[in-house]
Parts: sequence; C-alpha cells; structure tokens
Amino acid sequence: MSVPDGFVFSQSSLQDYLDCPRRFELRYLDRLVWPAVTAEPAAELERHLADGERFHLLAQQFFAGVDPQILDLLAERQGLGEWWTAFREYPVRDLPERRFVEISLQTQVGRYRLAAKFDLLAFDADGRAVIVDWKTSRQRPQRSASMQRAQTLVYPLVLADAGHALTGGDKLTPDRITMIYWFAAYPQQPEVLYYSQPQYESDRQRLADLLAEVDARTVFDRTTDERHCRFCVYRSLCARGTRAGDAAALDLDDLVEEVPVMTSADEFDLDQLAGIDF
Repeated sequence: MSVPDGFVFSQSSLQDYLDCPRRFELRYLDRLVWPAVTAEPAAELERHLADGERFHLLAQQFFAGVDPQILDLLAERQGLGEWWTAFREYPVRDLPERRFVEISLQTQVGRYRLAAKFDLLAFDADGRAVIVDWKTSRQRPQRSASMQRAQTLVYPLVLADAGHALTGGDKLTPDRITMIYWFAAYPQQPEVLYYSQPQYESDRQRLADLLAEVDARTVFDRTTDERHCRFCVYRSLCARGTRAGDAAALDLDDLVEEVPVMTSADEFDLDQLAGIDF
C-alpha cells in the first residue's frame, strides 16, 4: 500500500496525480518541499493569488450577511474593484435561499476518504442543490476542459453523498444537483454543469478505480506530457528544466487549495470601517 493510513484525497491531490504521478508522490507521499517557483514572474503570481484569496473572503462575507456597502469599500481599498463590480453586477441567478459558505464535506469511496471544500452551497426545501465555485484566473477554460477537471468529478459526488449532513434531510438526489463555475474575468459566462444519477454512478466507479490505482502503485512515473512540467515546482528535480512557465498562462485557481496565500488579519478587519457613514 502506497497511501498512508488516514490519507484523505481531494480534488487537488487527484488532479496532481492525473497530471503527473511523480508530482503526486513528491507532494503528498514524500511531502517534499522544493525551492522553486510555480510560475514567473513570481511577484505577479503571488499578487494574483493573494487577490484571489481576498476575493474569496469577500464573497464569503457577502453570503454570511456582512453589509454589502462595507464590502464594496473593502474591495476598492484592496484593489479588487473590477472583480467585485462583476460579482455585484452579474451574480449567480436563482440561488436557493439556504446557503453555506466555505464548507467542507467528506465521503467514503471504497476504503478511501474523499473530501471537498466548497466556496458556496445552496439548497431549497424541494431538494435542489447548487454548488458555486468562484474562479479568478485570467482565462475562461473551454467547457470540455472544465468537464475533465478532477474538481468536476469530485464535488458533485461528495455533495450527493454527504450534503444531507447540512440539510438534515434525506440523501440528495444527483439529478437535483447543479455545479456552477463563476469566472470573475467573464462574469456573464458562467459554466453550468448539470448532474444526474447515471453520471453519479459512472463517477463513483471511476473514482473507486482511480483511488485503488493510486494506492496499489509502487512506482510513480513522471508525466509524458511535459506541458505539465512548466508549472511544477519539481521540474528541476525531475530534470525537466529550471525555468518556470508564464504566470499569465497558468490556471491560478488550481493553486489555491494546496498553496494558500495567507492574508494578514488587519487587511480585512471590518472594524477599520466602523467610523464611515452611509
């Protein structure tokens, strides 16, 4: 067995495995920290990741009931005006009223644990459930690319299995689940993905096979698709080059779950606006 006891798979770890088994081994099994940057210019990448974290926090506070006018001011002060304006002017429509933000759920697939952390979950009394995931990358991926992502495979299945822990009702019906990718740079073009019972059954089997494959593996080969190496910190370790790829071409949202950019508490201290009159 290659996977340690208690290991919990996530969409990020599975995406790493699908992109490059060797990267999965180095990052999640060996837990190797390698002194290389993901993309260049590094300062631009760090700034964009930090902005993405701040945007997600603003969205979380919005759905938690914080006064939108306060959040508008915070967004402006943090240089997020364009993204935040898009968020306010082109919101996700027809969201059920019962909502949970930044919530994590887990399920069991075979003998393995699988977790998902959701930006926003919304439920109605009739059993409809909506997953919303905020995306702050510069590019909007093709629908076919979104459909192939581990996130699209993992999130609806975890919700179908474990969402009733939030609603207190029966297990959710896959046909009533919708997943929405909302793009800050393309707010009028969200990607809406409808789930179904056949899709759920297919995804569960695919995940069971994939997790068993990872666990049974003794040799984790490097990817044959060297395009994945451009944005891998282990590229020099694997003799796949020393120069990082262009940050403008990277899907920055892929980095948020595993490489979070911490935001100092005073940057989003709501008390700093207490003296402002509206």
